[in-house]
Amino acid sequence: MLELQNLPDFIKLEISKSDLLDFARVLAQELHQPSALPNPETREIVDLSEAVAITGLARPTLYTLTSRRGIPHFKRGKKLYFRRSELEAWLLQNRRKTLAEIKTEATNVPVRKKGGRHGQ
Repeated sequence: MLELQNLPDFIKLEISKSDLLDFARVLAQELHQPSALPNPETREIVDLSEAVAITGLARPTLYTLTSRRGIPHFKRGKKLYFRRSELEAWLLQNRRKTLAEIKTEATNVPVRKKGGRHGQ
């Protein structure tokens, strides 16, 4: 292991306080830029723990759904992965209509008279 005490005398490390402050400012700016850190909410491929957060389902429920192929997923080795857009589409399947939507549809259905053409 190389230690400072063992460096040859002709190597000098001169770091001033202003150099350290400049470095700290640059580092802070890079960390605060949105592109510097990946946003977990914009990542398309997520792991099981993120899928739990997205769906609100428990881990065992997700394991059951994947084993029964009831939810779209990928498997790499023993790890499960999901595509965020597919999870969101899966959640929106089997949407229940509101009472207002049902009433609107019911008023738009044409009423047929009993007896058909001959019973008039």
